[in-house]
Amino acid sequence: MRPCAALADGRWDAPSAASSHSSAGSDFNYDFHATVDDRVAPVQIFYRTQAELAEAGMPWTEDMRGDWPGISAFLQVDGEVHHTCSTFGRGIEEFHNGYPYLDLTALGRQEAWEEPKGRAIRLGLHVGGPALRLPDEYDEA
Repeated sequence: MRPCAALADGRWDAPSAASSHSSAGSDFNYDFHATVDDRVAPVQIFYRTQAELAEAGMPWTEDMRGDWPGISAFLQVDGEVHHTCSTFGRGIEEFHNGYPYLDLTALGRQEAWEEPKGRAIRLGLHVGGPALRLPDEYDEA
């Protein structure tokens, strides 16, 4: 499997390690079955193969080719990227705010009560926190 180029070449660094990256223009979506095209890779939707889809009453058709919704989380340790979680279909419904994304990551929300203590530096970007600024509060460069 080849991870998204932005992750593999080290373009993510703290504190942006919890940021999102696009897989546009790469084969990442085929590797993780978020883009489905039987001409490029074997069909797999919601962890089901083409045969399993047919057996479940959702037979594969050409009009199903394309991008399917999905979310993946990764952790970079010593320059090596690890795939820690993926979810597809209805598994992404709860991701309409930031906390569920953080809950998927290995470092989580980095709240004071989380264990082990001191495992990560808190970013302080919680609502009402001293480091949080609205877009119109930034200085113009």
